[in-house]
Amino acid sequence: MTHLQIQFLHHAQILEKKQIRQRQFISFAFPGFMVAITVISLLSSQKIRNEQKVTETVFLGVNTAEIVNVLPALESSANELRESIDTLPKSIEPGVAIAHYHQHEEEFKKLFAYYRNILTVIGRLGFETSQIQKQQTKRVEQTLADLLDKYRIPQLKTDLDNENFGQFLDKPVTEFENQYSEGAFKTTYQILMTSSGASADLNKDGFIADEQEVNQMPCDTLKKIEELWRKATDNSCGWYSSEGHYAVDNDCIKFIQNLDEDRSTLYISIFDYSTDYAINRIKYCGIQPQ
Repeated sequence: MTHLQIQFLHHAQILEKKQIRQRQFISFAFPGFMVAITVISLLSSQKIRNEQKVTETVFLGVNTAEIVNVLPALESSANELRESIDTLPKSIEPGVAIAHYHQHEEEFKKLFAYYRNILTVIGRLGFETSQIQKQQTKRVEQTLADLLDKYRIPQLKTDLDNENFGQFLDKPVTEFENQYSEGAFKTTYQILMTSSGASADLNKDGFIADEQEVNQMPCDTLKKIEELWRKATDNSCGWYSSEGHYAVDNDCIKFIQNLDEDRSTLYISIFDYSTDYAINRIKYCGIQPQ
């Protein structure tokens, strides 16, 4: 053979050896790879089945003991989701928090729903609630308040800082947040009443009609809203005045131009002329008229 033919044969032998080693590696590695994929698939399927069981027990279960037993699992699932999207530091610019929320809005709504549903379920247990469930209620309410403070309150602060209060549109309470144009009133309503916040309006009728609904609103969130509104309006506008929660607040009317007398307190602006459940919650949270 010529020198070129010998060189070609040499390279061919090297290539063949490489191909043999690759086939040997695949023959050893592929079964292990398939086992790993199978295990991961089984674990994932088991996790989905467990979550389905928890969901069915919470929403369809009639046995109180079973419902109580799955509440820790429900909170654990919520905390797991929180770790994946609550990635910003505690102190962050409002604009960054707002952008992060909108980027992960659907995940945040799901996360809020997890914690809200825990509060709802424990509330429905009523007198059967143990000390453990009471502690869980306190813990979950605080977690929900912290999340709202971190990712939803910044929008309210921005609206108020810009004196963008918004306007009341000629629509009934059944239009929910669409009763308002864009601004602080609408944002306040969303934080407390809709799925992008505490979603206290459980039966979707536009009112706070019972103890279960009112207890969905964290005290810390109600306090923070009062604080921001008072600060932005030179202490003129808040949940209610010293004259009462339905009384006309002339100070607020003077500060916010074109504000109707029927909307002169934050209480009426958000909860309309409903029952006293909401105002009782506000007072229970320690918010005093000014």
